[in-house]
Amino acid sequence: MEGEALREGKARVWAVLIEPLKERGMVRPRSMSVADEAAMLDRVAARLAYMSVDALEALAEVVEANATGKGRDCWPKEVSISNWARRIQAPPVTVSRLVRSYIQSEGGKAAQAGGYLAELFSYLRKHGRPPTPYCLDEMRQAADANRSRRARIEREAERGLASTADLAWLEGHVRAQERAQELFDAKGGAA
Repeated sequence: MEGEALREGKARVWAVLIEPLKERGMVRPRSMSVADEAAMLDRVAARLAYMSVDALEALAEVVEANATGKGRDCWPKEVSISNWARRIQAPPVTVSRLVRSYIQSEGGKAAQAGGYLAELFSYLRKHGRPPTPYCLDEMRQAADANRSRRARIEREAERGLASTADLAWLEGHVRAQERAQELFDAKGGAA
């Protein structure tokens, strides 16, 4: 997120999350200086600029419920706020450097060659960490199952028999495959 979109997103975070919480009595922890609080809140605003108004309102409830300090009125740690935000509304792929760099690494090349690039992409987005060897085995198995499921749904869709849930799954899977391939190709990943 850059430029005008970032500015608008940060303003939305301040208007929907930060200012309302301050008005309700959220204060800085005693161990934090005024300057450090301002810097932290600015980082939070930039990091959460992608979030919708509804998601920010939900996050405000979570932050308020998890306030710290003796009076339960101090800002939680920045990392906690970011983690709660991710659970409420996943950030767009362009926000995650991990997804981009891992897909463009040797791990991404192996996934492309092994036919599980979309599953790797989905795993990285969901978990936010590199996969273990066990997770890679699960991704390979999931890729095989997903190929079968996709073929079945496409056959059913041609005959008008596919369920709404199956069509939604197919749309999401195709979108994940396309986005993963775009990221893979972005740095010359396709050798």
